[in-house]
Amino acid sequence: MKAPPLLLGVTLVFWGWQNELLVLAVVAATLLEGSRWIGWRWVLTEKDFGRVWSLCIYLFVGMIGYFVLTTDMQGVTRAILTLFQWYPLSVLPIVLAQVYSTAGSVELSVLSTIARQRKRRGSGSSLGTIDLSFPYFAICLLSTSATHVKSPWFYAGLCLLVAWALLSIRPQVCSPLRWTSVFVVVVIFGYGGQVGLQTIQKTLEGTLTDWLISMTGGHVDPDRSYTAIGSIGEIKLSNKIVLRMTSHAQDNASVLLRQASYNRYFGTQWFARNVDFRGVVAGVLGSGSRSEAMTTISTELEGGEGILALPPGAAHLQQLPVGTVQHNALGTVKVEDGPGLITYRVESTGDAMRDARPGDADLHIPEAEVAVLAQIVEKLGLTSETPRETLRRLAMYFNANFQYSRFLRKHRLKNTHLSEFLNTSRSGHCEYFATATVLLLRAAGIPARYAVGLSVHEFSALEGRYIARARDAHSWALVYVDGAWRDFDTTPKSWVVVEESAAPWWEPLSDVWEWVTFKVAEWKWSERENDLTTYAGWLLLPLFLFLAWRLYFTERVTRGGVDEKRSLPRLVWPGEDSEWYEIEHRLNVFGIVRHPWEPFSRWLQRIRTTKTGSAFADSLDAILSLHYRYRFDPNGITKVERETLTSRVSIWLKQTPALKQRT
Repeated sequence: MKAPPLLLGVTLVFWGWQNELLVLAVVAATLLEGSRWIGWRWVLTEKDFGRVWSLCIYLFVGMIGYFVLTTDMQGVTRAILTLFQWYPLSVLPIVLAQVYSTAGSVELSVLSTIARQRKRRGSGSSLGTIDLSFPYFAICLLSTSATHVKSPWFYAGLCLLVAWALLSIRPQVCSPLRWTSVFVVVVIFGYGGQVGLQTIQKTLEGTLTDWLISMTGGHVDPDRSYTAIGSIGEIKLSNKIVLRMTSHAQDNASVLLRQASYNRYFGTQWFARNVDFRGVVAGVLGSGSRSEAMTTISTELEGGEGILALPPGAAHLQQLPVGTVQHNALGTVKVEDGPGLITYRVESTGDAMRDARPGDADLHIPEAEVAVLAQIVEKLGLTSETPRETLRRLAMYFNANFQYSRFLRKHRLKNTHLSEFLNTSRSGHCEYFATATVLLLRAAGIPARYAVGLSVHEFSALEGRYIARARDAHSWALVYVDGAWRDFDTTPKSWVVVEESAAPWWEPLSDVWEWVTFKVAEWKWSERENDLTTYAGWLLLPLFLFLAWRLYFTERVTRGGVDEKRSLPRLVWPGEDSEWYEIEHRLNVFGIVRHPWEPFSRWLQRIRTTKTGSAFADSLDAILSLHYRYRFDPNGITKVERETLTSRVSIWLKQTPALKQRT
């Protein structure tokens, strides 16, 4: 069953319009519909169709490979939808081969590699043929529905195209009014259904994205930090590389890149209270003296937004390719409307002030923690010392009496989890050390905040720069000393060795793969992104040149002027020489016309109801019975019956009185 003229072309244009691929869509539509005005056709064999279908498969696999190389795990949902949007282009060659071939359809076995192999061995039979126009029409509509932004025109265009397609195959027994009424009802219910499906799609995408982010450990909430304090078992984070850094500072042994900080502790979570985000003007984060270091950082943005990781003293952001930059009073910098991968430069100064001065929240201690903290502060004599000496004593206290551990054992909890850490287990991960340090500093009268980010300490010889993995996510304290906020990390240095020892043996191999995917993504999201289609076209050019070479040497014929020696044999069906068709022609001449969809038997019944036809319709029953047997009976009719059919038609044509021709 062929699609009506221009339907596929208009559908392709609609697909390109909705997916912002209008130029490609117009070219594809022109090639497809242009076959109606071109007189020549290729004589393509089943083997030729198989080669074209293989090309379609190669195109689709190439698209999959491209999206695998340029998409991280957090963007897998979007990559699948984008792949689905481009799918009509990957199967376009087989549809073009059909419309420009003499066959006008495709063997079903062409679409199955197994069926083709069986046919070559002679063990498979023909599966029949299929016209790809309507399946391709459905593919284009489904791909259009995968677009991220749906305007009101989407559903209207979808309904009009479906109505056009269904109207072309509407049964004649169904009146136009009834058909239109049913279609309108379907459109109304369909609109409600598609609104519901969009809601479900957004919910599923959000859930899947959150799950993937939790697996990679790359998500930072500027308002709340969910700690693993109190969790039982081993704390595991991914080995995925989440950040790359190049610094011109003299000492790069270990750098803490802060992403967010918090000022209020409750239960086992940290919160950012009474802070609002405001716009960053010209990339200036805070005032400071002359620049001391310049750092270049590359990281991924999920959905074009995220929290920046910044080195100490960050004062000025440069070359940041995003639409919106905001920061809050706690020094957290949030970006929006950016690409999937960003590379930015950070100018740092020794005395940059991007964080607000201390407030009451920076000295707040939960009531449940006051007693245990006061006991340790008194034991260490922290209240009687200078801030610098307090920091030195705290660092020595944690280094001498505590150890880092990724595995937390179950204890019978008598007090809070933090009390158990300070008095009983004395073992935990960085969140324990950072939380305890912040609250002990506050108990000693020194303003402090809880900070999260990445500890960058690993140099990659492969990439020639420092890298940070998801397992390098770290927590530490921010302390207000000498009129500025400074990093203060009391987690034992052994934590780096512990985390690295848990790395799998295949990590070097995965690093190579991540470097390749990073370079491809870097090229994709660079300022040359607009040239992506051009480069992709050059990569596909050899495939199309090979296909064109094959088609050039394929035999072509011209419609309406086919050489008799090369013309395809005309199909002959039983009963086509029946004299009954002479009766049909006679009646058509006099205005008694049979509808194309109308069987001869029903036609005779309709003739009997007319004043003119009632006089001769009965005499045609016996003739029609012989014709039906001659036309459809597998055993056919005898020679005598064949002669009877001929003579009865001849007698009827001679004896039937002249009919008054209708006007």
